[in-house]
Amino acid sequence: RNGAFGLLQVVTRHPLQAFGRRYFDGSDAGLFTYSRRGLEAARVLRDIESERPLVFTAFSGEEQGLVGSEAWASDAAAAGLDVVGMINLDMIAYRQAGDTEDLDIIWNGASQPMADLAFEVIDAYVPELSAVEGTLTWGSSDHASFWANGYRALFLFEDSGSYTPYLHSSNDVVGLSANNFPFMLKNVKAGAALT
Repeated sequence: RNGAFGLLQVVTRHPLQAFGRRYFDGSDAGLFTYSRRGLEAARVLRDIESERPLVFTAFSGEEQGLVGSEAWASDAAAAGLDVVGMINLDMIAYRQAGDTEDLDIIWNGASQPMADLAFEVIDAYVPELSAVEGTLTWGSSDHASFWANGYRALFLFEDSGSYTPYLHSSNDVVGLSANNFPFMLKNVKAGAALT
């Protein structure tokens, strides 16, 4: 899908690459953080052709100060890598009882074109999911490392006003903290649609 800033039907030419400059060939790249959700998106997108490579990556050390994503983003910037945009799926499987089912999109000013495209794409390709503007009142996630290095990035989040109350506790487990897998699937579809 053509977007305002050149996103084309981005696909997994480089799925699951490890961190490091040696994996970049100098061409434009779109970034998508993953764990299990990203692996599923990579599986679904693996056979689709695109004009730009899509890099799936996982970052360690988020809670210790965005260590992995900062290393990756600053290394990419130092290497002159033209990152079209980064999509961060973090905390997308919790829904409080009675809460409206919607996906929060969080962005900075430079990422406004991505946010505009996200609302359009989610409406077109995941019509069963509402997307809303979200805000972070504390903390951050790996998208912030990309903002800090001059790249556009979106943070797709379960609900910035009503996220899991079990975060970083002994109850931050499947069933409590990740309690709504149909909702998570819609959120993964939204992230995949944006590629």
